[in-house]
Amino acid sequence: MKKQFVAIIALLFLIMPAAAEEPAMTKDDAVLLISAVKNLKNRLNDLFSFTTGYDLSKVNQVRLTPTINWVKVAPKKAPPDGQTILEIVAAVDDPRGVSNIAGVRADLTGIGQLSDAQLLDNGKFGDVVSGDGLFTLLTTIMPGTTLGPKDINISAVNRNGWMALAKTTVDVEIKPLILEAKAVPEKLSTQSGAFVTLVLRVDNPGRPVDVKNISADIRPLGFQDALSFRNDGQDGDIASGDDTWTLRFILPKNLSPGNYLIPIEVVNFAGGSAAGKIPISIY
Repeated sequence: MKKQFVAIIALLFLIMPAAAEEPAMTKDDAVLLISAVKNLKNRLNDLFSFTTGYDLSKVNQVRLTPTINWVKVAPKKAPPDGQTILEIVAAVDDPRGVSNIAGVRADLTGIGQLSDAQLLDNGKFGDVVSGDGLFTLLTTIMPGTTLGPKDINISAVNRNGWMALAKTTVDVEIKPLILEAKAVPEKLSTQSGAFVTLVLRVDNPGRPVDVKNISADIRPLGFQDALSFRNDGQDGDIASGDDTWTLRFILPKNLSPGNYLIPIEVVNFAGGSAAGKIPISIY
């Protein structure tokens, strides 16, 4: 045992001179070594961190989650009659393609319908083209729904379980709104016997076909009865089925000069109505 201890001591003496011959570390060498260790530590922290370089939300958005590019509802304003068709369309995409979308649904409780109504991309039931990423749902606003704006929340889920959310808004309304009412021309000679065209632009809840009637009381101009506007692209009306209604007639001669106000009324099938007046000047 004593011999082994002596041998170890002798070996230490042999090693120590060799170690003493190594050049001493300078201050600059120490700084470089510490910096390298610090950078390595930071790099390792980055690799095992979900807040630096591997942000979880960024990974989800770019690689995992579907995307709802836009959502629209048409018409934007509709009555709660259970009959006027609402078309809801959502443009959806996914990193793995549209075929990876498991389902697109809408929460329609705000308009009295289901909370998980399904939008389809199969070329049927209102959808135009199958597999194009445009998911469609046809629905109505149920009677009893309160008036005002209603949110429609949309969710899209892919086959990996990731979800995207979006929403659109429909305005539940009954009353039509007169946007513009004018006579062309606005001033006429009492001796002219010229054509007069009354033009009315209406924002109706629903679609133009949901307008029941628009009438003008032109009895102040010498007529016996009220006349109805038309929206069929004929007799002075420019286009059929748009938001502009037209009434064309010949102004009677020998009217007394003055300013006339022609009462107009808009009535729709939902029971809403609006009234206004169109001025005409006779000189």
